Amino acid sequence: MALGALWLLPGALCAATAFAALRVDAIRKDATIGLAVGAGGAALTVIALWLCLRRGPLRVQGSGRGGRIAYTLGSGWLLGYAAVGDWLLTGLLDGRRPYEAAPAARAAVLLALAVAPAAWCARRLAVRARRRLAVSRGLEEFAAGVRPLFAGVVTAFLCGLAALVLAARLTVPGSPPAAAPPSMAAPPSMAEAAVVALCALLFLARLLAVHGFRRAALTGTAVACAVQA
Repeated sequence: MALGALWLLPGALCAATAFAALRVDAIRKDATIGLAVGAGGAALTVIALWLCLRRGPLRVQGSGRGGRIAYTLGSGWLLGYAAVGDWLLTGLLDGRRPYEAAPAARAAVLLALAVAPAAWCARRLAVRARRRLAVSRGLEEFAAGVRPLFAGVVTAFLCGLAALVLAARLTVPGSPPAAAPPSMAAPPSMAEAAVVALCALLFLARLLAVHGFRRAALTGTAVACAVQA
């Protein structure tokens, strides 16, 4: 129960921070207070996320300092682009434009909310794989049983992200209302699709690293950074 509460903490903190910062900015018309609220909440969210990655099913054991630094840099690049990349690119191509915090806040909320289903799916995979190992008579039999289990866990995580997109829209002011009629509801934007893809990439990389495929996780993250650059 303690781990379950910890998995929910990053999403709750990030959602509360985004809602409060944007609401204060809209009511008081003062960006200073909104920035202070956002910075404080972001720091608490990062601490909660660090705790989630240091224990439980998302913990990577035996990784060297070089691997941790490389993974942090790759993840930092991807997360940084999700926050300000499109705005900077548009400014370079079409001239400087005012920064809109709502899309970045929505992306941050979606990423933070994804921690809980990611941890649950990773734990589910570990428990089922351990049971499979107990009844397997050889490595080939074990591998044949775990591959569809791995694919099923990743698919379950992707399906859960659809609900998180709606939660992020409801949390961040100015998002399309989820209760609108189907004919009036806005289709998922390219920005939301990009954040969903980022969630899937980070989850898959973490899952591979947790189960010993750290080189594959680092390679996939590095390739994603290079293609995006």
